[in-house]
Amino acid sequence: MFLVKCPCAIVPAIPIPKLHIKPQYINAFRKTCMSFLFQVAVFIMGFPRIIKVSALSGEPIFVFNKTLSGTSVWGIEGKFLEILASKLNFQYEIISPEDGKWGSLMENGTWSGIIGMVARGEADMGLTYLAIMEDRSKFVDFSTPYYSFGRTFVTDKPGISPKYAVFLYPFSLDVWILFFIFLVISPYILQKWISAKDLFHFAYLM
Repeated sequence: MFLVKCPCAIVPAIPIPKLHIKPQYINAFRKTCMSFLFQVAVFIMGFPRIIKVSALSGEPIFVFNKTLSGTSVWGIEGKFLEILASKLNFQYEIISPEDGKWGSLMENGTWSGIIGMVARGEADMGLTYLAIMEDRSKFVDFSTPYYSFGRTFVTDKPGISPKYAVFLYPFSLDVWILFFIFLVISPYILQKWISAKDLFHFAYLM
C-alpha cells in the first residue's frame, strides 16, 4: 500500500456555489487518481520487469500452455495475471513445482509445492487456487482473497410426514412414552397417597 500526502490548498474567502456531483463520477475520479499514484510509486520504486510465477494447471482456475511463441494463460487467475502484467508493465515466467503440489509442511521443516518455491525465493508469486492457512502465512504473504467458500456435508432429503401425526412432532418419542406411562400409573399413585376423604374433596373441587 502506498500512502501519498496531498498538498494543502488555499481557498479564497468568497462564497462558492455548491456543486452537485453524482457519486459515480466521484468514484471514477478517485479510482483514476489512485491508479495514477500507484503507477508513479511503482515507477519510483522500480518494479521488476520479469516475474517468476509458480503455478499448477487446473481448469477453470488457471490453465497455461507453453509454446515456442510464448506462454498463453486463461482461466480466472490467468485473467488476473494478465491484468497485473498489463497494469504493472512486466513479463512473467511460469514455473511449475516438480512435485505437483500446492504446498505442505514436511518433516524436515521445509515446504513443498508452490508455497515452498515462493518461501525459498525460487518464485516471486504463486497461483492456482491457493488456500489461506495459518501455518502457510508464517512463511509467505497472501493477497486479499478474491473468493471464499464453506465446506459442509449432505444427507438424504426426508420425505413429507403424514398430516395425522402432526401433533406428535413437538416432542420426541421418549417424551411421549414417559407421558403415557405417567397417565397409566398416576391414578394408582393418587389412590395410594391420598386418603378417601381428601380424594372426596379433590373430586368435589374438580
